[in-house]
Amino acid sequence: MTMRRAAESALTYRLILAFLCGGSVVSGDAADGPRLIAEGAGANVVLRWPGASSNFVVEAASPLQTTNAWSVLTNRPALTGEEWAVTNPAAGTNGFFRLAQQFDFYGKPVRFLKLFGQTRWGDTSPGRVTGGKIFHSAGVVVDRSATPNHIYVADTGNNRILGFLSYASTNADLVFGQPDAFSGAANGDGNLGFDGPTMRTNLCLLNYPENPNVAEQWMRLNFDVDAAGNLYVPDFYNNRVLVYLAPFSDDKSGGQGDTVPDRVLRQENWASNAVNRGLGPNARDERSLFISWGNPAGFDHVSARGVSVDTNGNVWVADTFNSRVLRFPPGATNADLVLGQANFTSRVSACSFAGNPTNAPLDRMCTPVLARVNADTGDLYVIDEFPGGFPARILVFAPPFTSSMGAARQFVPRQVLAGDYAGGYRFTHATGLMFNPFKTDDPVDPGVSTNVFRDGVLWLHANDARTLLLDAQGNILLAIGAPNTISRGGDYADFGVCGQDPLAPYNLIWPGGVMGFDSANNIYLADEATHRVARFALPYRYGVSGTNRCLPAADGGMFGSPSQIGGPTPNSVGPASFHQDRVGVVTFRDQLIVRDHQRYMVWTNYLCVTNGAPATWFIGQPNGFTVTNRNVLLGRAMHAIDHSNRLWTVSEHSKLLLYQLPLTNGAQPLLTLIPLWWADEPNTQINYGAAQPVAFDPVTRTLWVYDTTAHRLLRVSNPDNWAGKLLVDAVIGQTNKTGTAINRGRGVFSPDAASFGDVNDIKFDRLGNLFVVDNTYELHANGRVIAFAAADLAAISTMFPSIEARWVFVVNNFTNGVNNRTFWPGQNPQSPVCLAFNSRNEMVVGNDGYFTNGFTRIRNQLYLYRAPLTKPTPDAVIELPMGSPGEITFDAQDNLIVQDHIYNRVWVINLDADTSWLRALP
Repeated sequence: MTMRRAAESALTYRLILAFLCGGSVVSGDAADGPRLIAEGAGANVVLRWPGASSNFVVEAASPLQTTNAWSVLTNRPALTGEEWAVTNPAAGTNGFFRLAQQFDFYGKPVRFLKLFGQTRWGDTSPGRVTGGKIFHSAGVVVDRSATPNHIYVADTGNNRILGFLSYASTNADLVFGQPDAFSGAANGDGNLGFDGPTMRTNLCLLNYPENPNVAEQWMRLNFDVDAAGNLYVPDFYNNRVLVYLAPFSDDKSGGQGDTVPDRVLRQENWASNAVNRGLGPNARDERSLFISWGNPAGFDHVSARGVSVDTNGNVWVADTFNSRVLRFPPGATNADLVLGQANFTSRVSACSFAGNPTNAPLDRMCTPVLARVNADTGDLYVIDEFPGGFPARILVFAPPFTSSMGAARQFVPRQVLAGDYAGGYRFTHATGLMFNPFKTDDPVDPGVSTNVFRDGVLWLHANDARTLLLDAQGNILLAIGAPNTISRGGDYADFGVCGQDPLAPYNLIWPGGVMGFDSANNIYLADEATHRVARFALPYRYGVSGTNRCLPAADGGMFGSPSQIGGPTPNSVGPASFHQDRVGVVTFRDQLIVRDHQRYMVWTNYLCVTNGAPATWFIGQPNGFTVTNRNVLLGRAMHAIDHSNRLWTVSEHSKLLLYQLPLTNGAQPLLTLIPLWWADEPNTQINYGAAQPVAFDPVTRTLWVYDTTAHRLLRVSNPDNWAGKLLVDAVIGQTNKTGTAINRGRGVFSPDAASFGDVNDIKFDRLGNLFVVDNTYELHANGRVIAFAAADLAAISTMFPSIEARWVFVVNNFTNGVNNRTFWPGQNPQSPVCLAFNSRNEMVVGNDGYFTNGFTRIRNQLYLYRAPLTKPTPDAVIELPMGSPGEITFDAQDNLIVQDHIYNRVWVINLDADTSWLRALP
């Protein structure tokens, strides 16, 4: 900036902001940020700003343009009076300056960061979190001590318990584990999860941040209420049990009547969450719990966690990974009884009997998930689970109880070996157990005399999506969710034969966790498959349609808004939030375009909106609060923009889809379900399946499509003729039109330089070389990135050219299969899934979310290659916390756009402005 008066300097800074972000300029408006003032001081220029704004730095650029590369002045500011000041020589000062806010991002100084899909850095939930919808329905408890009955639902995906004053409540009246009904992060920050400290009011019910597969964290929860209405919750990833005194009480004395826990078992304070209160996985005592995650001890195979309280007020905790059950007397913080081990300090596991759990000793346990006392008999029932597909047994201990005693007996459900079980039965997935409060001789079916409910002792959630009623001997009397006791549950065909929609509220697909019973003899079942709760009247009566036995209709339920296209989705639909597990992001001019479930979300002027801002437009839907309009926007998708600003992508039925850019409000596709034809046989249509990758060659102006069904790349020679016939004139990956085998028939473990396994992304670099991510999520064949040279692509003149890749990344050769890869030296992306190139042809590769160390994996998902054509190993890791990348891209300003398809957000960062993102690799 040349010498100017102070007022002119402030106005110039406002003009810069307005120029870049399209805002209005009001000189002196403090709401726009601190003023930067320039004034002459002899041979120097002094830049000053308010001393209260210490988190700002001065940046310089020359000339002023929309693609500025701003650099931080190296002169350190000095605090003079009430202002910060930086002094520069006046000679040669001819440019522009601005103040840029610098903030602390988990210990990294960062000046530029944008976030879409979430409001706060640590938010990770899919959809719009509200009190009326849930993510991972893990269990339901009904408090029959109150009138009307209170209902508690475990919403583990949002790390909370929702409390409902009564069944009539449509939104939660109480929220436990979150500050409000609109938050869902584990321990308040999903980037830290159980790695960070917790708080008194936090819950951590999902494995953040170690396990990237949030969608499949379906583990169930068993929690409880006592006769006084007190609530007991296993906050299992914090290795503690929280006790809330009468949350719905009108009496607020003594800690009652709120969502703040009043007691904790077994941590020393509200901030601790360490395994065995800090003793680690290999030491324990009567005051410690290890219920979080078995990985530190080399195992994690349990399907549920559990706590219960008996009629005497004793709290029974399944101390899962200490292989024991503990009893805590009323009000006590030390256990007075241990079962499954010889004493409070030992752990001799029974897990070696996983092949046949009932062969395990009766005084040892593997990984118990629930202990519950039968109030009628005083017997203690323990679900003891084992590795290898969640097999289990039920141990029954008879009173009086003494430490280290053996069970009086054990059993598994006595399944009749007929129907679906004619070939055998194995008891697995025992995620919940409750004793039967409904005793009646009412028939299950009209006109059929039965003693099912009179003889039923316990309800049990077990494998094959069934809620079983068992008698004292373990005989199966009833199977809710199945047409009979010899059929599996949750089968869509059982609904179809009776003309029922399996996903319509409140049909039951996959029940689990604790089950609730109200005073009107209804049973409440948490359905993980549909993120809701189904309620069935007891007795459970089947219907008939012709010769088919029909599952009974539910007597209502919870969280059951109309089923969405493609099935029920977690949480609510919102104008600023993404649905679970989406893939697809691209930028064009000032538009950020994100592929979501049944819609595109478009932010205009995206670099200038606030974090978590709602999208400007919704392509495919009338507004941001619905996804009920049926269209072809299903599934994951990558994107390519051609020379005519057309957006190529994929759609339902794995066919190409085309839009014209820029997108406008209400934009419709130019063409959907686009067919392809052979160039040498233009009347022969190609049977192709474009599940995700597409790329546009800027050199030859051709479109490349990966045909997932045939493991081949197809080159479309005439994309400008999109309204006519698109002709494929070249194929890489197969040697003829009919070949479909993986790796050109060489086998799944035998790739070469011209074959493909499972491709997740393809991109052209700035020089026209084609890079292929020959791998997909969770490491499928071939676990590598290969690249074809631009000159070789341009020289293609036959349908099946003898072209081979020139470069290979991740692995150091073209022929090692995914089962025996030899890596380049140093740290590499072990399972690449996406890539992008900036204007300098630097490459960023995204890893699939997994990493050799689960505790550091969240910051090891993006890799920077400075010169990929000459150096096959990454130069740095981009330490942006991530679940797992979806599509990534660079915009015109070289901002890196990173879609986190697991944590349901999009980041915008700049590696030049903030080198703190980079951790150099040797």
